[in-house]
Amino acid sequence: MSATRRPSGLTLVELIATLAIAALLLGVAVPSFSRFMAEQSVRGAATDLQTALLVVRSEALKHNARVALAPQASGWSSGWTVPDPVVAGGFLLRRTLPAGVTIVCTGCAGPGVEYRPSGRVGTTPPPVFCLTATRVTSVKRAVRIELSGQPIMQRECPH
Repeated sequence: MSATRRPSGLTLVELIATLAIAALLLGVAVPSFSRFMAEQSVRGAATDLQTALLVVRSEALKHNARVALAPQASGWSSGWTVPDPVVAGGFLLRRTLPAGVTIVCTGCAGPGVEYRPSGRVGTTPPPVFCLTATRVTSVKRAVRIELSGQPIMQRECPH
């Protein structure tokens, strides 16, 4: 009885079929992954901004003084700072906006958002920040300040 040995390995047709399926799956996954990354960047920046506003409000209440959240020297899209109300020239916070995210403040008067000693903002209506992903412009988050001074994050920007 002679044993015939079958060659092991993949044929060219099997290899091409496998690569075609892999390319198809990759083509479907990449756009979804890009959107996911954009959503995470915008959500993270909005959370950082909301936290900064909470810190500013807390410091205004704690020191019974006016405390502001101000844009970086080149504007909101570069980030924001919170000057220290106690130490002249000092900062409580300095944040830069992640790459791929833009921010627009509607209702910001003067150099930024100023909280009064009561914990409320000094402008009416209160400011609204709209954060948008630059590559996937449908990805947005809004951080609005309520009349009480509390910052709230929302999924959609008001327009």
